[in-house]
Amino acid sequence: MPKVTKDKKAMIKRGNILFELRRNRNINQSTIADYLGISQQAYLKYEKGDADPTIDTLIKIASFYNVPIDYLLGLEPAPNPFAEMQLSEEDEEEVWKKYKSFPPEGRAFLLNVLRQLGSILQQPKNGDDYIIQQTTVGAELDRRETEKEKALSNAKAENAVAG
Repeated sequence: MPKVTKDKKAMIKRGNILFELRRNRNINQSTIADYLGISQQAYLKYEKGDADPTIDTLIKIASFYNVPIDYLLGLEPAPNPFAEMQLSEEDEEEVWKKYKSFPPEGRAFLLNVLRQLGSILQQPKNGDDYIIQQTTVGAELDRRETEKEKALSNAKAENAVAG
């Protein structure tokens, strides 16, 4: 494995990668710094190429952005998030535009759902409802259905008393 050097050009390249990842996801420095348990100033040094993150911090960053560490180090090209989906270039572009149009909270929610779906799809399936029931979206749909059932039951009870 190539050695991580203190070469200024390499540090700037790694900093640019971190900056682009953060910018493309509309995340501010304090958000990622809080996630990493460091100060915003420390994170700024990573992006400027003035300091390199520790290996533990690199692991956290890779996990946060769902990218390989080798990409963060500038040793491999950016991962294609659509590679396994077999989408056409037009579909990829449309998905990416829609994703970028969401506010940061919506993106975070969608990313969480997609990660959950990805891990669920790797598990054995026990029926058509399995995926929906195991996701945050499925939980929200279940909650709404329960609220509807309660409202309908209450309405029936009120009608029975009134009638």
